[in-house]
Amino acid sequence: MPATVGRSQEAKSGAAVVLIHGFWLNPAWMAPLGRRLARHGLEPWHHRYATTRRGPEAAAAGLAACVAALRARGRAPVHLVGHSLGGLVAVAALRAGLDLAGGRAVLLGTPAQGSGVARHLRRRGLGWLMGAMAEALAAGIPRHEGPVEVGVIAGTLDLGAGRLLGGYDGPGDGTVALAETRLEGAAGEVALRASHLGLLFSPRVAEAVAAFLARGRFPAA
Repeated sequence: MPATVGRSQEAKSGAAVVLIHGFWLNPAWMAPLGRRLARHGLEPWHHRYATTRRGPEAAAAGLAACVAALRARGRAPVHLVGHSLGGLVAVAALRAGLDLAGGRAVLLGTPAQGSGVARHLRRRGLGWLMGAMAEALAAGIPRHEGPVEVGVIAGTLDLGAGRLLGGYDGPGDGTVALAETRLEGAAGEVALRASHLGLLFSPRVAEAVAAFLARGRFPAA
């Protein structure tokens, strides 16, 4: 399915925030986070992209088109929130020069330093499970440069698929290790008690996201 942007039913008239789902997921998984961000006065939109059939460059280009469409509708600033692979897509788009008109970005459980699970699957000959995103997940995007402030939220509840698939070297959120979430050039980092998928359902994570998008810093943990 081609990349699209869809308005959340909770959309408001505040600053727009584009929610970018993770690997093997879809926008429905981001809906609980979107509802919580709407309560903070943000206008949530959902970006859909192919997580296996097309590579990170195509996903980043699709995200840039979505942001351009929102700006054409008069939305500014535009913020980004990416979960897991969605965070890599966000950073890739920013590296390509995406202009958020003063917006910020937050990564949730994103393997910026590359995923040990992805590398393990490739060594086992199972890289095909990740399709066109295999290299991106294994390598990550370890550094951010540019004017957009990027915040990183990592999970510390060590429950997730990484323990089953192999290659996970915690502590972390059970799928992505804390060390893998480090992003050089990030404006802020915080670790909160949540599993990899639990980052999408945690009220505390939503509060941290809203705070960073508003002020460029996370509240004290």
